[in-house]
Amino acid sequence: MAIHVAIDCEFTDLLAPELLSAGLVVVETGEECYVELDLQSELGRERQSKSRDFVKYGVLGFWGQVNGAECDSEWTMGRRVGEWLLRQAEHHHGVTLLYDYSTDLELLIEVLKECNLWPQVRLVCSELYVGGETGTVAAEIAAEACFRELRHRQPPLFRHHALADALALRDAWRTYQLTRTPDFVRLLNAAGGGLPGDRLVQSLQAAREWETWLLEWLPTPAAALGGRRPLDVVSEPGGVDVVENALSRTAHGTGK
Repeated sequence: MAIHVAIDCEFTDLLAPELLSAGLVVVETGEECYVELDLQSELGRERQSKSRDFVKYGVLGFWGQVNGAECDSEWTMGRRVGEWLLRQAEHHHGVTLLYDYSTDLELLIEVLKECNLWPQVRLVCSELYVGGETGTVAAEIAAEACFRELRHRQPPLFRHHALADALALRDAWRTYQLTRTPDFVRLLNAAGGGLPGDRLVQSLQAAREWETWLLEWLPTPAAALGGRRPLDVVSEPGGVDVVENALSRTAHGTGK
């Protein structure tokens, strides 16, 4: 069964973008791939000089957070990403790349072409624009919760780091998919302390408050689940029942 990979790239400028870093995360497993241009290399110094001020301070300031990610050329960046994608495709019978900004996909394809792996990658990878889905209120709440949680990662990751943005895109898309299923209604009712659905509907304000709380809770490690994230547990066989039970215990003050 083909898997989905959330992607994000950081680049020098909106009008004349040149790649600085790329983050990729397997939606189903959480496996990560991250590469960034070595700023001490000739190309790195050149790209840094072309970067607008926001990028210099709000993006390049987060460099060096992932060990072994430095690359001295676009060829090396493309080779690492391409070989990683080909391994994922081989193990899972195909990959669908999820993106919410077309420039991210274009820059990724460019470096894959640079190292001559694009002809192979394009045979096993498809692309899917998910900007509409991940731009919904529910998805954005989940993404914000993901960014808050990433601050506690060691070393911490922040918004505008390509890997952090890819992880947030992953959570946003997964949350959007979950909210469109009956399972989400079950979880929402459990979050509301077991209130019947009709009572929640009668109080729209209460329903919205519980939904916001649930959307923020899903990407956050929960003590009631042994420190695991509910958003990861729900995708497992029987996981919805486990999370629903944890929510019920939390609502009655017997868990967190």
